[in-house]
Formats: sequence, structure tokens, C-alpha cells
Amino acid sequence: MHVSYIARFLHLPLLLLLLVVIGCRTETSERFDERKQSVRQGENTRKQKRGNEQYNKSFHKSHAKNRKAPSDAPNRDFGSSSATGRVPKKAFDVLAHVRQYDRAPEGYVGGRRFGNFEQHLPRQDTEGRRIEYREWDVNPRERGRNRGTERLVTGSDGRAWYTDDHYNSFIQLK
Repeated sequence: MHVSYIARFLHLPLLLLLLVVIGCRTETSERFDERKQSVRQGENTRKQKRGNEQYNKSFHKSHAKNRKAPSDAPNRDFGSSSATGRVPKKAFDVLAHVRQYDRAPEGYVGGRRFGNFEQHLPRQDTEGRRIEYREWDVNPRERGRNRGTERLVTGSDGRAWYTDDHYNSFIQLK
């Protein structure tokens, strides 16, 4: 009688153990699926970034034909702010905001890296350090409208440049 009593209840701990194992396995597989999905999304993001970089490089190469050949001089003259008649006040306003707050004014697009692929701007500062550039829109963003061709480009050396023809030519601002 004693054996049958134990046998009768022996299946309960085994059943409980089985349920725990199945439950853990389901939870683990759900976490695995979530992780797998986030890895896929990360791969897609990297592929998209790579694709955008490829597009940007090909875009700049295809437009380089229409641009002037760069000079080897690191600090060549690209124009000066003495030609301020050609530079609108709004460009100086955006530049003042960028220099003060290190971000685009509210409602403007800006702060992205500018590659200087055509090397229209100096590559190095006076001490030979590589200059990093960022671009800023001169006009506020309007939904459903093209951003136009006017841009402001700021360099890590403190200089700023204005273009009204989408990077074909630049005027240095002071």
C-alpha cells in the first residue's frame, strides 16, 4: 500500500518539472526570437547606412564633373565676406545661431556631416589637422517644398562658408 501511495503522487512532481521546463523554454525562445529580430533590424539599418553612403559617394562623383578642380593649396581663397552683397543676412543669422547654440535654429535642417568630397573647401587647417565640416540650411524647412540650394557649411577650424548653388561655389563668411 505504501508503494502505491508513492506511485500515485510521483507523477505530480514530474508533471510540475515538465511544465517548468516547457515554460522556461518558451520564454527563452521568445527572447531569442526578439533578439534575432533586433539583430536583423540592426543589419538592415547598417545596410541602409551603407547604401546611403554608396549613394552619396556616387552622387558626389557624378556631380564632380561639373565642378572646378580643387587646388592643392590647403587654404586657397574661396571668396571673402567682403562680398557680403552676395550673401543674404539670413545666412549670417543662421551662422550666429549655430555658433551660439551648436545646433540649427528651430524649424531648420542642419548639423549633418558635409563630406567635402570634391575638395572645394580646405582639407586641413593651418596646423595640418583635418577639417570636419557640417552643413546647415539657410532657409527654414517647409513641408512639401524643396529645401533649395542655399547652404551654410561650418568647419571644425572655426571658418564658415556660404553657397547659393548647392556646393558648386563657396563664399567664406567672417
